[in-house]
Amino acid sequence: VQTSENHEGHQEAEAIIAPIEVANEFTEQLTKVYDAYLEMKNAFVKSEAGKVKKEASKVLANLELVDMGLLEGDAHMIWMGQLEIIENKLKTIQSESDIEKQRTEFAAFNLTFYKSLKNFGLSDKATYYQFCPMALDNAGAFWFSSTEEIFNPYFGDMMLSCGETKETLHKK
Repeated sequence: VQTSENHEGHQEAEAIIAPIEVANEFTEQLTKVYDAYLEMKNAFVKSEAGKVKKEASKVLANLELVDMGLLEGDAHMIWMGQLEIIENKLKTIQSESDIEKQRTEFAAFNLTFYKSLKNFGLSDKATYYQFCPMALDNAGAFWFSSTEEIFNPYFGDMMLSCGETKETLHKK
């Protein structure tokens, strides 16, 4: 177990996030959530709070179609913990009209969504986990992209290409 400082400067343990074998159907459903996520992320890139709200609703709708009954044992419990956080962050993004407040929730959403994608994977695609050290008043924040090219959702046009790919998550 490694330790690192989180965005508030506190030490926290980083558990190794390992892939979990799950039914392909579950992975396919999670991939649909990811596909909807990309549209929400693109709305953040354009700094369009109203569009972000709409796209967050679509991500939530796809999330509701994920059948946790396909998971057993530890996988089920891990997903339930992640699902609660993901849902709460999406609901806040959906209800908020201030783009900066949406971005703060988006950053927190991405930390948990990362765990979900690492644990359960995506069907037939890779994703790029990207990071901007200047986001959220220099606390830094992550996001996912379908391309290696940087389109920063935290600054939009102001600093569109600020960031780097930290990890590539490959298809299951």
